[in-house]
Amino acid sequence: MSYKELEDAFKLNFPTTWEDILEEFDLEILSEYLRFLETKNVEGGFFSKNDGNNILIRHVLESAFSIYVLAGNGFISRETKILDVGTGPGLPGFLFICLKESPIVTLMDSQRRKLSLLEEWWKQLKTHSKNLQFIYKRAEEAKGNFDLVVMRASIPYPFSAEIVTRLVKIGGFFCPFLAKEQQWQKVESEILSECGYTIQGKIELDELSFLGSRHIKVLKKLSQAKHGYPRDWKIISREIKEKTWEKLSP
Repeated sequence: MSYKELEDAFKLNFPTTWEDILEEFDLEILSEYLRFLETKNVEGGFFSKNDGNNILIRHVLESAFSIYVLAGNGFISRETKILDVGTGPGLPGFLFICLKESPIVTLMDSQRRKLSLLEEWWKQLKTHSKNLQFIYKRAEEAKGNFDLVVMRASIPYPFSAEIVTRLVKIGGFFCPFLAKEQQWQKVESEILSECGYTIQGKIELDELSFLGSRHIKVLKKLSQAKHGYPRDWKIISREIKEKTWEKLSP
């Protein structure tokens, strides 16, 4: 994808803010990344055939705008240690690296198929001024000390907050990128209490309305999770299925 095509896509979808958004990003790296997604989509199984033609609009524009908003709200600096959990081919996490003033970024996924292709491509790109690391591990089995942890769609919220609880440092934030609000307030309250979070707010992403409802939940980590959290994935996944079934039942 050329610079002009990239610029036109932002201009079309963000008519009032596109210049401000693009000013934050290194468009050379962003364009290279788009070419990577396009050329490796079939091999990596990044997106469905129908979605493959909409990589820019459905995935990259959404991630770029969300990160632009987080930066505008003071969550990102060059020293910020950021982790993207369940990143797949690097969405949204790699878009942090595409910022001109990029933070320290780690991409995590338990499956190697998609992320290993990005790691291989990145090493060949040889952009040495950027600090990017790769981890292949299940989030609930990992520990870390990150300032900001994000997740786009791999685990439903609020269960995603439990999954990453040992990865967010005290005083740090978990900011999942979400679509519609889940009606699981009781579960949310229980999980956040057990895992040491407080809700700081919600950032509405009205400019992404062309994709549907989008927002970022802002959770601050105040204390360590209680003993036994995060729970085993088998327990969490069973509860997700049960709550989903309850929601779908009349």
